[in-house]
Amino acid sequence: MAAAPLPGLSAGAVADLVRRAWLGRRGADALDVRAVSDAAAVPYATSGVQGMLGATTQVDVPGAAGRRFAWVGADRVVLDYTRSPAAPAGTAAIGRDLAWAARRRPREIVAVLSSFAAIGDLGAGMVGSLSGRPLPRSWTPGLPLPSDMAGRIAAARRVLRPSHLTVFTGGPQRLLGPTGLARAWTRRGMAPALAQEMERALGEASAAMAAASADADAQTGGDLLGAEDLVRGPYAGAGGGAAFGLRIVGARVLPVREAVAVALEGWASQADLCLYVSGAVGESPPGGLDAAVACAARRAVPLVLVCDSASLQRSELARLGLNGVYEIRPGRAFDDAPETPATAAGMAGALTDAVARVAGTWGWE
Repeated sequence: MAAAPLPGLSAGAVADLVRRAWLGRRGADALDVRAVSDAAAVPYATSGVQGMLGATTQVDVPGAAGRRFAWVGADRVVLDYTRSPAAPAGTAAIGRDLAWAARRRPREIVAVLSSFAAIGDLGAGMVGSLSGRPLPRSWTPGLPLPSDMAGRIAAARRVLRPSHLTVFTGGPQRLLGPTGLARAWTRRGMAPALAQEMERALGEASAAMAAASADADAQTGGDLLGAEDLVRGPYAGAGGGAAFGLRIVGARVLPVREAVAVALEGWASQADLCLYVSGAVGESPPGGLDAAVACAARRAVPLVLVCDSASLQRSELARLGLNGVYEIRPGRAFDDAPETPATAAGMAGALTDAVARVAGTWGWE
């Protein structure tokens, strides 16, 4: 069993509930339950990436506007920026957090971004604050970059050394084009005229930042990707475009399935059944599900998805490598009501019931 966070429940709490629910129905079974992450925004919970990476000590980020936390451990600092799509999207705070993390001199700094989020400043604010030369708060894509942007990028890269910067995100989100950020927002109600203007602004700003990055390469001796790869990469639009800016200062941007694959090493080796527990499933499968599918497929073991809610058609199960889907809160995928503390409080009982149904259906004597 692999357990990702659910509304109001950490991955560890989900794992404990799944274990108890299954053993309550089939007490003689041997279980291998692991906490994983989909690198997604989960109401009243974190993404769970920090637990997979062994960074389990929560600390305050000093001087943060509002209250933010980091997780430390295993020579890592993990910063979780998964959030709802409507949240503010400026990245200056990310730069301040990274500067604080770099002062701790960890081997690796990890930032976690939702694949889809509000369109922001493409990480320009992050570059400014990390370099110690903040950009004007009024700057947005479409406005000219400061003339010394290359110097800011070079300075930001120096601040991060010698730590390695890794970004995990739930899945692909391009910056521009038919699958880019502006087009993604039209599917969520953005007016086509506004989306077209946003696409133009993002294109101009990303080209200018990529050119400044190339100039910074000459100053720092960097060996980063060329401008086209920076702009056209499959994850450049993650976090509302924050991944693009983080890539410019030297981050490697990876899908969370790569971390999940490590966490699930040997997971299905002795299994009769694999279970993956995740949040709501919409247009895209959960970020860590591909790793679970690959593990189960190598051993020819059936894989069942237990998710908060799903808009999947039965015909899509085979394409995703699934043998069954069970909803924890059926129908919620088509319910516009927001998650509240009261609704999240009912998740533990609903999850227990769903896992018990699976145990009764898929168990072997």
